[in-house]
Amino acid sequence: MDPTNLSSHRRQLRGPRPPRLRISKESVKIRKPPPHPAPPPHATISDVSTPYDSDASPKIYYTKPSDFMSLVQRLTGRNSDADPSPSATSPAEIEKVVESDFSKQFSEAPFGLEKKKEEEGRRKKKNYKQCKLFTKLHTSHFFPSSLLPTPIQTEPEVGGSFVCGREDDRNKIFEFILGYNNRNPNFVCVVADRGTGRTTILDLIYNDERVLSTFDSRRFICMPEVYDDKELTRVVIQSLSRVPCNITDIEILKEIVTEELRDNKLLLLLDNFENKTQKYWDLLSMLLSACAKGSTIVVTTTRKTVSEVRGPMHFYYMNHLSDEWSWFIFKQGVFCSQNTNANSDLLDIGKQLVAKCRNNVLCIKGVSGLVRHSLNVDWWGAVLDSDFWEIYEMEGDPLSALRVCYEFLPPNLKKCFKYCSLFPKEHVFSKQHLVQMWLSQGFIEPGESKDLENIGLDYFDELVSRSFFRTLSIHNTKEEKFMMPGLVHDLVQQLCQNEYFQLEGYMQQVPGKACHLALVPREFQSVSLKQLTTGVHNLQTFIVLNRSDYICEGISPSILNLVELDDLFKRCMNLTTLKLDNTDIEELPQSIMSLSNLCFLGLSNTNIKRIPMEISNLVHLQTLEAKDCYYLEELPRTIEALTNLHYLDVRKEAGYVVMPRGIAKLTNLRRLATFNVGMDPLMHCGIEELKYMEHLKGCLEISGLVNVRNGIDAKEADIRSKDRIETLSLHWSDAKTILEGEDGAEIAEEVLLNLHPKHNLKELVIQDYPGNVFPIWMESSYFLTLVSVIFDHCYNCERLPDLGGLPLLRFFSIQKMHNVQTMNLSNSKLIPENSTRYPSLEQLNIWEMYELVNWVEINNRDFPCIHSLSISKCSNLRNIPKFTYLVELSIYSCAQFLEFMDLPSLQLLRIDSLHKTKIIRLPKNLLQLKKLEISHCPDLLSIEGLPEVKSIEIKVVRCPKFNLENNLNMKREETSVLA
Repeated sequence: MDPTNLSSHRRQLRGPRPPRLRISKESVKIRKPPPHPAPPPHATISDVSTPYDSDASPKIYYTKPSDFMSLVQRLTGRNSDADPSPSATSPAEIEKVVESDFSKQFSEAPFGLEKKKEEEGRRKKKNYKQCKLFTKLHTSHFFPSSLLPTPIQTEPEVGGSFVCGREDDRNKIFEFILGYNNRNPNFVCVVADRGTGRTTILDLIYNDERVLSTFDSRRFICMPEVYDDKELTRVVIQSLSRVPCNITDIEILKEIVTEELRDNKLLLLLDNFENKTQKYWDLLSMLLSACAKGSTIVVTTTRKTVSEVRGPMHFYYMNHLSDEWSWFIFKQGVFCSQNTNANSDLLDIGKQLVAKCRNNVLCIKGVSGLVRHSLNVDWWGAVLDSDFWEIYEMEGDPLSALRVCYEFLPPNLKKCFKYCSLFPKEHVFSKQHLVQMWLSQGFIEPGESKDLENIGLDYFDELVSRSFFRTLSIHNTKEEKFMMPGLVHDLVQQLCQNEYFQLEGYMQQVPGKACHLALVPREFQSVSLKQLTTGVHNLQTFIVLNRSDYICEGISPSILNLVELDDLFKRCMNLTTLKLDNTDIEELPQSIMSLSNLCFLGLSNTNIKRIPMEISNLVHLQTLEAKDCYYLEELPRTIEALTNLHYLDVRKEAGYVVMPRGIAKLTNLRRLATFNVGMDPLMHCGIEELKYMEHLKGCLEISGLVNVRNGIDAKEADIRSKDRIETLSLHWSDAKTILEGEDGAEIAEEVLLNLHPKHNLKELVIQDYPGNVFPIWMESSYFLTLVSVIFDHCYNCERLPDLGGLPLLRFFSIQKMHNVQTMNLSNSKLIPENSTRYPSLEQLNIWEMYELVNWVEINNRDFPCIHSLSISKCSNLRNIPKFTYLVELSIYSCAQFLEFMDLPSLQLLRIDSLHKTKIIRLPKNLLQLKKLEISHCPDLLSIEGLPEVKSIEIKVVRCPKFNLENNLNMKREETSVLA
């Protein structure tokens, strides 16, 4: 079967069902709760804050005092019909009820008489203790928000991941991964309790240099909680192909996987693989049988019973941290670089807190993030005295320890945290996106000097610092991604009550108290919203979530068929947040205009063709997101009425969305992902309208610059005054075609000269620029914070601007500059002769420079931090200058092998698609070379000059005329060879 057909299959993956955890082992499930549910027989105190449900039933919580008193009656054995006194709800009255009833029962059931009575007495004692404890928690506030301390100035790096104490674990797991190259596949199972850092270990493995240099590809999959063999196969396929798959025939699925993996050395990481059934392991083994030898599957699980699985498998049991490492992590999280001996009382309390965490990494991080806000004994003592530690000691569930961290959150952060219960476990969060949703709900309080968005970003960073989120390192995107640890997700599910509700798979009854609803489709299905017959009239949030957001890294979203949207809008008049991403809607029904309170509207990756003119009625709208809407061509001219709009994003890969004249009236815009200059100056927006958008920040892409006819309009845009823009992309679109026969080059040069950005810019992209020269403002050290520069298809320029003086530039990419014949990155009149050029540059890309012939030699002191050089499709280039510090060199699709004389630090050399090259001659001084990869060189016969080093890994793929045995110039036993 042709695997290319896979891209046409679009399907929603089946994902995890949020667990319904119990603090007590005695909690009881019920199928269908009565209108006013009473606690079940044998209910314990933990049932009050934990839902009684089965997998199919809605979540039920006790939230009213009467519900709480029902539980007290059940625990004490009172009959509400016979004795109505428990209707009292004050703390003193409740305490009195508890004391009197249990005292009476203890006197009626003396201990030591009969075994049965002794057991009954112990049970009642436990109920009494739990009831008194919960009475205290139920009727008191932990810590008034007005008394919250001011954060200390020195804080740990937000999102930083403590890996202290796990280096030995990582190295031992690597011994299993790298030590069995002849096995296919190689299974490694990491068994660990929740909260011990097993997912962090996978992150470390995924990004380890040893993985990057050993495996051809790597994939990280967060496994759904419920799956069958078809689902498992489909998840693997989607992770490998990066596209949704709706194939149901298991044999076809197997065939596709086999073709995808053939001769590929793969590292597959499966997080949360909670299955001990033999057939799933056999299936994984079969799926990876086509891979190259040494391919490895690493799974993490909490189930030691996985050891019952037969077959060759390495087990690694990861223990809790030692007391020493636990204390070290706590100190790192609290004190950072400060003096830890400042207050011995703090250290004593800190050690007690660490002891209460029982060496659970997640709990330690959470508590350290909590107490670091103030080096104050009273503050730390309040945390230490929390009654939830007592529950942790009784039940042993780390959720109780995390509950301590939650209870000390300020009220607004609690709201923001609970809102995250809408999202499934393993969901990948975007900070910016989530903050916009918090803003739409009014969760963020205004500050004196910061705008609301920045305050919201601070909220998120605070939750990260308290380990409620962790930074993801597996997503290869510029934007940081985050995920809730599994234990934290269990906690927020326990807290959320029926106010927040998830519909997974098929429609069911929505609780009447629900204010926020998330639809998480289980299948690639058609969903009729008319089936939501009850419980939706109070909704403030309705969001549709795509499972590819959290099951596999990098999968394209699938499309959900959503019908009866009009009916939903008519019944949900109070909606403030509406997110319909990845659905097949083609238009918005007129009933959306009745959603007068709507603040957030998400339409990304839909089939929508037009946004109605009546959108102007949504005067409170703050966020309009319609990314990657292929059929959307223009915004309505009435959008100018949305003066409260703060965030507008209509980017798409193919083409752009035309913006109407008058968009300058959106003066409150904070983030404008793309600004498209139109062709018709009467109907479409002009670049000068940017002048009025004074609050823009973050990333700004200005496209359609080919339609700017003079530099005066560009100057009027006043880009230089917008000091909060960090990334600026300037696109001239298809300038070469449109400006043919005109003075387009001179106009473009004048426009670019007047689009001078502020000095604090971090990233700059120039694309399709038709000018002959770059402006002088690029060739100075003015941009002290610039870290990334991309020149793409600047086809008329014959010379590159000199960026060697930029002190922080780390990434420089030069693409499709067809008129450049000589590369000169060292000689400059603007930089002192003895200065180091490109002092921070780490990666340099030279791609599709067809006329480039010569590369001028560079000085030894230049490029001291260069790590990677990539050269692709430079058919006339003959040489590479000496890069003293270069570590990795990649040469792709060049006419011949490029000569280089001196690369003393080179460790990795990749050569790919040199179709006419017969002999590769390496210089003799590559004494640090550790790996040589050669692929797709059909005429290659030999390699000359292999370095005489103790160990070098050579990999040759798809070079049919090349014989490795005849080309090795060193003893085979001294060489690690992969062919």
